Amino acid sequence: MPLDLRTLAFSVSLVSLNAAVIMLLLFLLVKQYRATIFWGIGNLLCALGFGLLMGRGLIPDLYSIVLANLLSALSTFFIYYGIIKFLNFQQKMPLIFWAVLLLLPAFLYFSFVQKSLLYRSLVTSVFGAFTMLLIGLTLLIQAPKSLRFSHRFASSGFIVMGLFQIFRGVALFGVNTSYGIFADTWLQTANFILSVIFMILWTMGSVFMVTQRLSVELTQTARIDFLTQTLNRRAAQERLNQEAKRAERKNGVFSIILMDVDKFKYINDHYGHSAGDAALIQISDMMRKSLRTEDMHCRWGGDEFLIMLQDTAEVGALEAAERLKKVIHNQKIHYQKKKISCTLSIGIACFGIASRTLEETITQADEALYIAKSKGGDCIVVESTQKEQLALL
Repeated sequence: MPLDLRTLAFSVSLVSLNAAVIMLLLFLLVKQYRATIFWGIGNLLCALGFGLLMGRGLIPDLYSIVLANLLSALSTFFIYYGIIKFLNFQQKMPLIFWAVLLLLPAFLYFSFVQKSLLYRSLVTSVFGAFTMLLIGLTLLIQAPKSLRFSHRFASSGFIVMGLFQIFRGVALFGVNTSYGIFADTWLQTANFILSVIFMILWTMGSVFMVTQRLSVELTQTARIDFLTQTLNRRAAQERLNQEAKRAERKNGVFSIILMDVDKFKYINDHYGHSAGDAALIQISDMMRKSLRTEDMHCRWGGDEFLIMLQDTAEVGALEAAERLKKVIHNQKIHYQKKKISCTLSIGIACFGIASRTLEETITQADEALYIAKSKGGDCIVVESTQKEQLALL
């Protein structure tokens, strides 16, 4: 089959159909990203639109002109809607939807009232420039930091296509459009070729966005505690190893605070396990608000938390622990309109003040925590002095 404009239109339709199948497979395989179904619908509508476009001169203009362009316009709406859903944006009705509504009467007018291929083409260029640039800039600007590379790749096709539509709109006034949409002009040929390239780039970009986001989320899942949304023990150990190497290079110090929720079993037995979960979540939030950005806290295991205070010796660690005890005691735990009192047993050890390893420092903090628990809880023990600091009630 010769490479004419109808062949190129068929190519766009075929590539769009393949993209729709790929989006459907993504939706079935990675169901947590439900936005991909909208991308699939958009690609399917694009394939149908270009399929009707190939019938220009063979089927009524209502189908080959108005319906074909309307389906192509709706395809951009569904793709954009899927993108804002993928980015977790909240928009009741995107701007593209209103642009599609304005497009329909314009096509009806220039198809049946004042028949003009020039003005129809101009309308599609303006619409295409607006929608493509809007989608491209949304992907470019609003992408999360961890996903910028894939979003920039996906946005490139939209931005290039949008800029070309601006150029096309201007160039239309210098091209003879009296021979129809499939006239062999350089502008129409470039438009169809770029459409094929754009659909390929968008398909690759959409798959890239999904796979990169899935990779990032799997990595986070492996490092983040599912309940408290803090670092888990494995990730915290990596951070502690890094901090220990840093302290050794600079002859610095840092403190480790191990804390345990007193009588946590009683909370679970008396109020239910949901109350115990609420206690862990709220205590973790209080820690996050009480610490500096350079410090770290994590769920070390069960109802036990670990805090690392960067560049902080025992005195500073003791002050931070006392402050945190006050906060948790005063604010209490809120669960189903109940206020549950929680107290903490805390052990403190410092890395860098003696010739010992990180593991030995953690062990010292754990032993200090054990002493605090053995004394009835609700107290702080600093390992070097074994001095009990009574709770400030």
